Amino acid sequence: MRLLAAMLVAAAAATVSAEPGRTASADDLPNPADLLDLLGSEDPAVRDLGSRALDRLPPERAGDIEELARQATDPEVQAILAAVAARLRHRPLLEKAETLAQETLAHPRRAWRRLLEEDAAALPVLVLWLLRDEKMENPLRDPDCLWGDRPVELGECAAEWLALITGEALGRDPEAWEAWFESRRGLSLEDLAVRALEKRGYPVTDADAEVAAAALIRAISEEPDRHRRALDRDRWYRSLAPTAEWLAQSRILGRPPSRFSVPDVSPAVEAADWLAANRGHVVWRQGGFGSTAGPGEYLPLIEGVDDAARRGALRCLVAFPLEAAPAVRPWLDREPALVAAILASAGSPATPAELPGLLSALEYDLDSPEFAGVWDPDALAEIAAATADDRLRRLALFALASRGQHRHAATAIAWLGCGETDVATAAAVALANLGDESEAKLAVPFIERRPGPVMRSIAVALAARGIPEGFAAARDAAGRGDLLERDLARLARCLEAAPDPRDEDAWKTWASGRADRFEWIEALGKWRVREIK
Repeated sequence: MRLLAAMLVAAAAATVSAEPGRTASADDLPNPADLLDLLGSEDPAVRDLGSRALDRLPPERAGDIEELARQATDPEVQAILAAVAARLRHRPLLEKAETLAQETLAHPRRAWRRLLEEDAAALPVLVLWLLRDEKMENPLRDPDCLWGDRPVELGECAAEWLALITGEALGRDPEAWEAWFESRRGLSLEDLAVRALEKRGYPVTDADAEVAAAALIRAISEEPDRHRRALDRDRWYRSLAPTAEWLAQSRILGRPPSRFSVPDVSPAVEAADWLAANRGHVVWRQGGFGSTAGPGEYLPLIEGVDDAARRGALRCLVAFPLEAAPAVRPWLDREPALVAAILASAGSPATPAELPGLLSALEYDLDSPEFAGVWDPDALAEIAAATADDRLRRLALFALASRGQHRHAATAIAWLGCGETDVATAAAVALANLGDESEAKLAVPFIERRPGPVMRSIAVALAARGIPEGFAAARDAAGRGDLLERDLARLARCLEAAPDPRDEDAWKTWASGRADRFEWIEALGKWRVREIK
């Protein structure tokens, strides 16, 4: 017995001292019968070390520990084993909960999206948060803000989000929520959301697909008013509107033919437009709402008086660009983003006469992939060279940065010496993307000259070319949290073992090391940590 105890203590001590996150293997477990005796030892140190050794087992061994508990006759041993099994089963959830908790405290809106992505696993995670009292200073001052200006607790976040997802008002009572989840075991997050909306009176599973889609869209607009009339807190987040909007994105906007999204248009408006364009043709298939309509039904709606139907028809026509392009081109001035997407998909670029108006309309989306095919690089270069309008020249240079070729670098160089002007800065962005190495380096001084989003564009573009000054500046910007997700995505493509572009905190950690520890590998087109020789 003493020998076995010594073996257990040694094995447990070795396991506990291992690096964090390491789990024991099956060989680390003593014989089950011996283990039952040892856990019943009168020596608390032996019992504690045995329990801690078992805690290092992988979660899939929880069933084995439960079987040992059934074999045990000592109530204390049974309790120890049951507690270990529960901890093993909950370990993935606990780890996920901790990750999401930290993210919530730093980025409330991003955490909300992550919770939805986690599907039903998010719900027990939230239950684990209910009694947590960490305070979060809410930095938001816009409609996405859940709690106004006041600090909130993580547990309060959890209770709020559980109510939004499920439509239930069980507050911060973990036992009540656990009982509620247990009665609905096996249901997905989407199933729970649908049930909540049905309970609230929205027939989102009606046999008539058009009725069901309309009910889902109606919930988005009606729920906030319902809560205001009920004198609840004057916040639409107290309703099921966010859940309805999430379902609309999944069931209506997440599938063809309405996959195209226009910047700055809310999912609620886009879903309503889709329904307006597809009335009489809505069907339910493959877990989402679809339509039997085609170009023959959509094209007449463009000339109609229903603005929602016209917008919806144009979005749906993105799936039929060749048939739609000739008919929609006259609407380029009135619906520039929607028509530009169709023309781009059809490979029908804007004409020189159309370009000035389109550049102005899409000023903040000139590098969007949806619009790439609508820009004619030679026409953009001609505008940049010949126009008397400096604002138009600046926009043409920005568009040229994403669509031009090396032969257009000369156009950018011509405007690089305009001093501290927006035109010179736009020219530097274009040159950072289009010039050869020596030409691109002419944009380096602009990194410090014009701080802000444009500087970041230049730095990331130069980093992607393997130019050290650009890489160092882009790395510093990532460390400050100044890069947008699309900037991080581009940086990730030229970086070996890059963090997830959506994880700003991971990039801050990555950027905490010295920039000179990275080297550019021309053959790979990537930066990587220098090999130690």
